[in-house]
Amino acid sequence: DIMIPQSYHLKDKTWANIMSFESAMGLPGLAALYLETGNEYYRDIMVRLADLLIRAFEKEGGLLGVFFYEETGQSIPVNYWTKALGYIVDGLMEAHKAAPDQGYLKKALRITDQVREAQLPDGSWTLRFDRAAKYVGICDKSTALWAGLMIRLYKMTGEKAYLHSGTRAIEWCMDHQYFGDDPIARGALVARNWASGINFRHWWDVVV
Repeated sequence: DIMIPQSYHLKDKTWANIMSFESAMGLPGLAALYLETGNEYYRDIMVRLADLLIRAFEKEGGLLGVFFYEETGQSIPVNYWTKALGYIVDGLMEAHKAAPDQGYLKKALRITDQVREAQLPDGSWTLRFDRAAKYVGICDKSTALWAGLMIRLYKMTGEKAYLHSGTRAIEWCMDHQYFGDDPIARGALVARNWASGINFRHWWDVVV
């Protein structure tokens, strides 16, 4: 009970033997279903999924790896992707709302505090928060994501350090909004870097 395959190969009709951090995106939906309906079935599935992800990905220091391989039964070492850890924190925060007795908020804050310490003076974050911007670049998506997470964590905890961090990130986003001629991108952040198109379109314009 530790492996959820991440993707399905239509041509071969087989599941991939890899699970990724993106499985944490299921936690907010399950938490919302439980909070809306009161049906313990959804809460039980959410707790099972959250605990599975923690068992599979959690490393020393409280950070989580991002890929788990079935053949080895292990996840890869932490790669410090700022965005990936944001999605994990989002899932743990919402899981805490539905199951506050499980310790998910404490785990979310342990990750958050390490990411917050890496925030740049201008309010942004790098693609990998363990590396300088000159090596990996600024990540628009990470900065927008963590802006929201920090504000939400402030509302949950009352800790003003999260409010300060989130406000700085929001201001960076506002300063970097696109107001050019392309109506599709107007008002958004336009990212172009080696990871902007995920694994499919490197150096491709992506709006956030």
